[in-house]
Amino acid sequence: GSAPQVKSALNNVRSSTVAVCYYAVRLLAGDAVPNNEGSYRPVRATTPLGSIVNAAYPAPVAVRGMALKRIEDVVLGAMARMLPGRMTASHSGQYSMIMVSGDDGRGRRVQGLTGGPYAGGHGARPNKDGIDVTEHGVTNGAAFPVEFSESKLPVLFRRVELWTDSGGAGTWRGGLGYVAETEWRGGEAMARIRRERHKFTPRGIEGGHGSLRCETALIRANGEALSLPGVSRVNIACGDIFCVKTTGGGGYGPPTARSPQLVLDDILDGRVSPDAARSLYGVVIRDDAIDGAATRALRAELDAARGGTEQ
Repeated sequence: GSAPQVKSALNNVRSSTVAVCYYAVRLLAGDAVPNNEGSYRPVRATTPLGSIVNAAYPAPVAVRGMALKRIEDVVLGAMARMLPGRMTASHSGQYSMIMVSGDDGRGRRVQGLTGGPYAGGHGARPNKDGIDVTEHGVTNGAAFPVEFSESKLPVLFRRVELWTDSGGAGTWRGGLGYVAETEWRGGEAMARIRRERHKFTPRGIEGGHGSLRCETALIRANGEALSLPGVSRVNIACGDIFCVKTTGGGGYGPPTARSPQLVLDDILDGRVSPDAARSLYGVVIRDDAIDGAATRALRAELDAARGGTEQ
């Protein structure tokens, strides 16, 4: 049922698609089962040749990691339905790649990734919140420290911080994504943006909510703001600023079952806004304290409204 291969480099080779299926099974087996041929023998993956999960030569595959994240979401989502209580909600399902090539402002040609965090939040687990801003799942890489990026490219990170409310609401909250503002301090250059989750959000499971959608913007030196799609190419000049918002993971379980104390902790830490605490979690906060009676009444009201909608 997967789509035919495409003209862009989003296509996957069979080995990477099958690796995701193996990875999903290994999550369940744990460390007790070693990686060997026998542990993979029960797993069968059907990947029609010429499809986006098994492209035929000469289809381009250089950006297959973006589609690989989707494959991971599908496989883990299917397993979550088969094995409730064993799998996580969807992760952020993307990584931010902004490749810049051009003049460094001193007459030299440069090319490289702007760096900083790549992944967003980890999906909520059956008994724990998701992890904030972590590379996870099938890619399992490491982010460049912003200081390293600034030493190699003419960029300045003006802001890197957690994105409030970007983790999906749930009994266990999805890990948060981030907001990053990166200024280009070189000369004329070209930026190629490869991101995802601008249209569809990571899914929550077992009654958990999805998280926010990613956003990409370019703020010109003259103040003009451009909203960019997830896959795009744009000319940049000195003083232009990339504003990247990367989503978190989905939530696990109904938000109104979350401990009010955990919601208050999230508010005090800046992970959840007071408005979201009230509208999503049904927790009423007054003077940095939980109003127990108002919270119970609001949660009963929210549960009744959601139950009525489902019927």
